Amino acid sequence: MPNIDVSIHLLIPLVAFVIILFFLLFKRKKLILRKSKLFFHSILIFVLVYLYVVGSSFYWDVQYQLDLMKYDLNGDGIFTPDEINPNQKLAMQGLTNDLGRNLSVFTGLVFSLALSTMFYWTFKVVAIHRS
Repeated sequence: MPNIDVSIHLLIPLVAFVIILFFLLFKRKKLILRKSKLFFHSILIFVLVYLYVVGSSFYWDVQYQLDLMKYDLNGDGIFTPDEINPNQKLAMQGLTNDLGRNLSVFTGLVFSLALSTMFYWTFKVVAIHRS
């Protein structure tokens, strides 16, 4: 089994938002009674989109590490000259070009907030025009 370096900065928000998701799902009756159903659905969309963005970043981070470890023939974590080839260089480049994955914690918040806000206001306007 290869040694995988888990990105803590991706894992912590991922676990936190999974806990928030379960809290929302278990307390949905009580939360819907206090606030509107539309507000609850907007919060749920926010959490689900954020989980998708950060979860996919976490998945690709692990996937790139597994891909790179295929080229470590002796399993010591260091690439000797006989292990370096063009495919290994591509795998290393995929793992090290990780700015988007690292910033997904922040961009996920912005994207999730924008999407859930658009959802809320779109259906709020539709509800106003229906009544």
